[in-house]
Amino acid sequence: RSCRWAAWRQLLGCERRAEPGRYGRLLGEESKWLSLIRVDAPRTFPGMALFNEDYQHVLIRILHAYSNHNPEVGYCQGMNFIVGLLLLVSQCQEEETFWALCVLMDDRQLSGFFKENFPLLRVYVYAYDQLMADILPDLRGHLASQSLEAEIFLHQWYLSLFINCLPLPAVLVIWDSVAYEGLPVLLRVAAARVMSMRASLLG
Repeated sequence: RSCRWAAWRQLLGCERRAEPGRYGRLLGEESKWLSLIRVDAPRTFPGMALFNEDYQHVLIRILHAYSNHNPEVGYCQGMNFIVGLLLLVSQCQEEETFWALCVLMDDRQLSGFFKENFPLLRVYVYAYDQLMADILPDLRGHLASQSLEAEIFLHQWYLSLFINCLPLPAVLVIWDSVAYEGLPVLLRVAAARVMSMRASLLG
């Protein structure tokens, strides 16, 4: 197992969260989300040879269990990439990955990005807009004048925790910070990413 995975588990407090036997019981229950989960599994890291059918099978099981663990959320597209990255870092440690997901979703409140009407996602989009008004008002105004709403890119960035828009090494560093600090670090990352493109966006 990787040192990074050991660090994430320690920072997230996964061992304290785990309930012996619960994962197996959740898998034994039917899930109305299972067909959608199965559709999305092959779409997770499709260009990565390591993420083969074995990984996809474990991914399906974890998402199946979580949809029963938290029926308010169930399953939403984007969660497959969250679990996929956890599996890559854990080297396919199934139950450990499930409990890491539970900590991120329940204790660190990532589930707010995926609940009906996306309540936490709305908060983070608003917070980003306020931050940009403070630090880059010219760029914010320029994008608004071009009818380029922040939601267009922020939804993808936040729902995948940047998996779908940055190289994997950069994503892992961001996730290190999420494990240590929590979700608010995502706001700083989003602002920094836009700042890095400021010249081209204004040009």
